Amino acid sequence: MTFRFITVPLKKPISRKEKTDAKFKRTPSVEKKIEKKRALCILRLESICKAFEKGSKYKDISWQTEEGREKLVKDAIDAVNLYENEVATTLFGYPVFATEYYYSWGSSLLDNGDVFLDDFRYDLQCMYFNVAAILMNMAEYLLCWQMTPYNASKLEKESYRFLLQAAGYFSLLQEMAHDVKSYCVGTTELKHSDDLQEEILEFLRLVALAQAQEIGAAKAVESEVSGGKSMVAKLLNQVVQFYKKAIGIAQESITSSKNEFLHILAFSQLKVDVFEALTFSYAASSIFDNNPSEGLWFLSQSDIYARVVVNHRDQARKKKKSIPFRGEDLIQNCCDVVQKNCERCTRINSLVHRVKPAEGPLTLPPAYELAHMKEVKLLPNFLTR
Repeated sequence: MTFRFITVPLKKPISRKEKTDAKFKRTPSVEKKIEKKRALCILRLESICKAFEKGSKYKDISWQTEEGREKLVKDAIDAVNLYENEVATTLFGYPVFATEYYYSWGSSLLDNGDVFLDDFRYDLQCMYFNVAAILMNMAEYLLCWQMTPYNASKLEKESYRFLLQAAGYFSLLQEMAHDVKSYCVGTTELKHSDDLQEEILEFLRLVALAQAQEIGAAKAVESEVSGGKSMVAKLLNQVVQFYKKAIGIAQESITSSKNEFLHILAFSQLKVDVFEALTFSYAASSIFDNNPSEGLWFLSQSDIYARVVVNHRDQARKKKKSIPFRGEDLIQNCCDVVQKNCERCTRINSLVHRVKPAEGPLTLPPAYELAHMKEVKLLPNFLTR
């Protein structure tokens, strides 16, 4: 199965601004200690970010092994956790620190992404957002650019872990969104950065889980798991459900004119069409031998969805739309699988069964959720301030 995953643009740190009436500057030694930990976080995150920049030559020896990549990610997460712990410790002695600075991080994902908030938890949110984005981008880098027949199994397992971890961080960010206070100018309340609202975080969490579920479905195809093609259809059906739910949230609650977000949304819709075609195709294979008439009905549906998938490519060739994240390969793989299965079942039916497709609609095998996020929690100190 061909993997084509999204990349998530990272937030860019903007220098924090001390309030003009800040009381915290009376303790410069503590302030300097905190700033040092914050600078280390930003440095660690940015060093990984450079590797994902287009045309980047930053791929040191650490990227060549699983252990090296794990260490890069661990070092970044440890730096953020260290900053979090230092802030929590400082707040016990200097609670005023919580609101003495305005923090701002630039965003290229949604329109209202560059705001100033006087809440230290917003600063942590942005750091953890970048951790989640890095984990997703690592999975894309490994499976969409580095995978070969020789390392496929190892990279799939590694990327699967990264994606479940990313989903956990997006969930953590949703929890934090309840606590981060709004910034007021006079009587006007300014909301948080749009890319830290619960809706976009849930959208990204679902996409991370969908991509992890894709890996699980691919492994099922390769290893012929217990349940055979029926289990594959169930796993693929859940991929569709994840993407459909994500798209529903985006259409109802998220507004953006940024190409970065629009590309992710368009690609998610393409994924729905691709995996619906594949779900019906594998359902047809699992049912055909025992009930060829019903199998042919599922086969006809897979062909219908495959035509929808092909339409994405036709429109792209006519310059009516673009297919982001090298989705053309995904389209071709889908069409090849569906066509091969249609030819096989049609040939067998003409030689052996000679039946007509059953009357529909028929029910697909129920979705089976394999991908579950890895839970991530904040220190208890941050539940209140």
